[in-house]
Amino acid sequence: MRIILIFLVLASLVSPLASGDTISFPITPLGECFDGVQRLAAMDAYKNASIAYNSTMFKHGHVWLINNDKVIDSYWGEKDNSSINWIPEKTFNTFEEFENSLKIMID
Repeated sequence: MRIILIFLVLASLVSPLASGDTISFPITPLGECFDGVQRLAAMDAYKNASIAYNSTMFKHGHVWLINNDKVIDSYWGEKDNSSINWIPEKTFNTFEEFENSLKIMID
C-alpha cells in the first residue's frame, strides 16, 4: 500500500511536466505560484517568456509569466491579459534573475 501511495504522489508531481507540447494546468496548487512559475519557465514552450511580479497582489505577492501578450498563471493557465488586467511591478528575463532580486529585497 505504501509503495502505491508513494508512486501516485511522485506521478502527480511529474505528469504536468512530462506532457510534451500539451501542458496541463494547474502546474502547482493554488497559492504556490513561485514553484509553478519556476517549473513553467523551465519548459520549452515558455523559454522566452518574461517573469512578472507584483508584491501587492494577494497576501504575499504574485508571480506569473508573460508570453506573446498572454498571461500564464501556474494555476489558471493561459489567459488574455485584457480579461485579467494584472499589472506587474517588475518583469525579469529569467527565473534566476527574479529569484536573485528576491534575495536582494530580503537582505
